[in-house]
Order: sequence, then C-alpha cells, then structure tokens
Amino acid sequence: MPVWRSPLLADTVAGLEREIRGAWELLLRELDVAPGSPEETELAWLVVDDPAAYDWRTVDGALDRLTCPASRARVGYELALPELVAGALPTTPQAQAAKALINRLADDECDRVASFAEVEALAKGR
Repeated sequence: MPVWRSPLLADTVAGLEREIRGAWELLLRELDVAPGSPEETELAWLVVDDPAAYDWRTVDGALDRLTCPASRARVGYELALPELVAGALPTTPQAQAAKALINRLADDECDRVASFAEVEALAKGR
C-alpha cells in the first residue's frame, strides 16, 4: 500500500480508487473483456485516446492500466486532489503557477513534498 503525503490524501485516494476500480470493472463486463488480457490494454488505449467519450473514473481506470512515468504530474495531481474532490477548481493561471513551481523542484523534492506551501518554499528564489 502506498504511503501518501497526508492522511486526508490517503482517505480521498482510497475512496476514489474504489470508484475508479468499479467504473473500469463495469466497462470490462459491459464489453466482455477479460481483466489482464491484451484486449484490456487495447481498451485502455481506446479510452485514453477519446477521454471525452467516457466518465472520468473510467478514464482514470484506463490510465491505471497504462505505464506512464510522470512524477511531476503526479505531485501536482496528488497535492490538488483533496481540494478537487471537495469541489474546488483552480483557475488556469493558478494551475499554471503551481506547475511552474513544481517544475523547479528536484526529483527527490517532488517525492517528499506534502503541500503546495512546501512546494512554494522549496521553489522560492530558483
């Protein structure tokens, strides 16, 4: 089980993972696709290629089945997730500013930050 940046994030992610897993399993059943099969991987690529055609939970389920090393994207997603689930949506300038700060961090810093305040403190002056 992964270690999350905060207990709030851990609880949020656990609930979302249940929803994502359920949405993906439902799509597999509806299309009669076996879990773990090459067809499942093909389906995941089809979903990712047209995300607007699917519920976000299904898209996330597809992404879970594909390999994509994106630690910097993961940092921003994880730090924003509790607020997003609570209904807060950053403006485009806010999201771009957060991304710019995260991009200033070293890989090991990305692995350990637990809040945007920490990102700001580490990135300040770089």
